[in-house]
Amino acid sequence: MTTIRPARQDDAPQLARVHVQAWHETYRGLMPDAVIDRQSVEARTAMWTRALDPTSQSDSFTLLLEDADELVGFASGGPVRGDEVADHLGELYAIYVLRSHQGRGLGRRLFKAVEAGLRERGLAPFLLWVLAGNEGAAGFYAHLGGEPVGTKVMALEGGSLDKLALGWR
Repeated sequence: MTTIRPARQDDAPQLARVHVQAWHETYRGLMPDAVIDRQSVEARTAMWTRALDPTSQSDSFTLLLEDADELVGFASGGPVRGDEVADHLGELYAIYVLRSHQGRGLGRRLFKAVEAGLRERGLAPFLLWVLAGNEGAAGFYAHLGGEPVGTKVMALEGGSLDKLALGWR
């Protein structure tokens, strides 16, 4: 049985593990290996511990996807970051489902839960950024109604990567 629930600060270690594993599964071949290999559970645990601090005044939120009480994915959203795309109030910052659990409609459920959270907070229309060349993700988002609304270049050690913004009204 799968469930989606809000993340708590004590979820940080498991969330970090899934985050790092998802980066390895998702971005190998799209980003330099050195960038991917530097991802560590320890660093992500510290990042998630800060991000999920209940005393934080952040308007962002994170939802966890669990299958049989095992964390297998997550998504986060909140106010749009940056001003590259006009007329969008919210942003889906990240959404990951471990490869072992893809193809079962779980990503769609997680996306819809974040979409509802953004709309409840008055953060619509919203957008997300996807790496150019990540055709699987771009196709998934297009199937969910995302339309291209902008582009940007992300500076990265040893070069840069192109990103595409997909938006929902």
